[in-house]
Amino acid sequence: MTYKKGDMELSYFLKEAAQYFGFDTGDMTKTSDTKMFMVMDGSLGVTAMII
Repeated sequence: MTYKKGDMELSYFLKEAAQYFGFDTGDMTKTSDTKMFMVMDGSLGVTAMII
């Protein structure tokens, strides 16, 4: 993904035929004591951050 500050690499976690997916990026997990993972569910209309 490209944005104002430059490029960002995303890692997607997909399941075949599922309405949801998860992703994370190195920019969201810069420190070793903080991790963040995002899940988006199209059928529920929900985006969740797991920190």
